[in-house]
Amino acid sequence: MKVTSGVRVPAQRAAAADAAAGAFVGMGTVFAGSTPRGWAHVRDGVGAMVTGAPVPTLNGVVCARPGAVGTAAALLDEVAATGLPYCLETRDGDAAGEMLARSRGMTVAERVPFMLATSVEAAAPVTVRVLGEDESDVHLDVTNAGFEAPPEVLAVFRGSDLLAREGVRGYVVEDAGVPVATALGITGEGHVGVFNVATLRAYRGRGYGAALTARAVADGVAAGARTAFLQSSEMGLRVYERLGFRTVEHWTVWVGA
Repeated sequence: MKVTSGVRVPAQRAAAADAAAGAFVGMGTVFAGSTPRGWAHVRDGVGAMVTGAPVPTLNGVVCARPGAVGTAAALLDEVAATGLPYCLETRDGDAAGEMLARSRGMTVAERVPFMLATSVEAAAPVTVRVLGEDESDVHLDVTNAGFEAPPEVLAVFRGSDLLAREGVRGYVVEDAGVPVATALGITGEGHVGVFNVATLRAYRGRGYGAALTARAVADGVAAGARTAFLQSSEMGLRVYERLGFRTVEHWTVWVGA
């Protein structure tokens, strides 16, 4: 058994969470590498990602290996030197990571469920189209609108080669030919990560997010993934649970002062 934040976690579940967290860090380099100003470093189970976007969660350090505070501190210095808003993500039980964040005056922005699944339930019959390598902007536009974010938030990804990168697939649901929901799947290291599940407000409640997630997982499994993971918003939590995802831990997102 592994003890995390005073809670005993079965060793098998903890090992699965560790492996998925490591894969998550690796997939962050895909996002960063697709933008003109982007870069990423991964060392000792800690990843630094800078995309150039003006939001903290798209520039920062993810500490997948609790206790790797020296590496995390050095990478935070590199990210902070860019002058961009940035964050630090720490996992449950990472007391050293929490101390690092507090020592730098960082504050908690949110606690995010980190969810795993080895299989998913079938979703409602919805037509999901796989986006072509040259359709990154379709995914970007729907993501931006679905998250109801200002256009400049994801502008650095416009015209990127994100969907042409190895292991990356973009998906869209269309209504009368108009893209209304989207998601991204990245497969690697025996995992498929599901990202950017977004639906335009007027089209929510129709099962589009579930269908997109299920398709991304199915394609990842077909490509060799054994486990699927994602970080859930509060809105999406019940949807993912119905599909078969379970929260294995929570990650704390700290933002710079």
